[in-house]
Amino acid sequence: MICEHNFKDIKTICCKHKKCSKCGVIIKTDLCSYHKPNSEKYSGKEYFKDIEPNLFSEGIPNNMKSIKEHIPIFNKIGFHIIRNKNLIEIGSGTGRLVPLFLRLGVNYVGIETNPWACKYVANSYFVPVIERHFEDIEVDDNCFDYVVCIHTLEHLKKADFAFEKMARILKPGGIMFIEIPDDTDLYNPDHFWFFNESVLTGWAEKNGLKKIGFLKQKIVERENFLYFLFEKKKV
Repeated sequence: MICEHNFKDIKTICCKHKKCSKCGVIIKTDLCSYHKPNSEKYSGKEYFKDIEPNLFSEGIPNNMKSIKEHIPIFNKIGFHIIRNKNLIEIGSGTGRLVPLFLRLGVNYVGIETNPWACKYVANSYFVPVIERHFEDIEVDDNCFDYVVCIHTLEHLKKADFAFEKMARILKPGGIMFIEIPDDTDLYNPDHFWFFNESVLTGWAEKNGLKKIGFLKQKIVERENFLYFLFEKKKV
């Protein structure tokens, strides 16, 4: 178990939030009247174009931009992928890094809830993408060499449960890469969980993971991006 949460209300400008007095994670429990109208249904191409406009260029997913941004990040944090290993991406979206992963020679599988994104990635890169919530699928323990989760954990309704599951499906000695925004901005209508370095490091330690890499960068004005590299301890 990650934490026997003890959530208590915290005072914020708007929306409703609670903070765990044990692990320090913050969750959003309700949107205010201002932010509710801005919350889009996560169903089609429009979500990515309207909520994440930087992911598109002239209506086409701008995956090359994401790859160029992540190569130096992977190098800095020490994320080196070995060929013929099994990699699962939680929240594959438009497949921003799928071409890079395939070029590095991994066996890729994606998990994604957006039907349009699933079809786009599967048809563009000929890889399996499961259209389900990660929390709802059955996955064997210790079956993946790499688990990748990029700007997904903060969107999940059960992020703590998902993190535990990610740790379980990772093989001993396997590597987990997580990219999330920090807890500077509590008002993004699509974010439900808010982290800092100590929160996720604590979660990892309780799930048999060792932090072997960390990077913090100011990518957007409203928040910092946190990059974690964890290794599952061998028994």
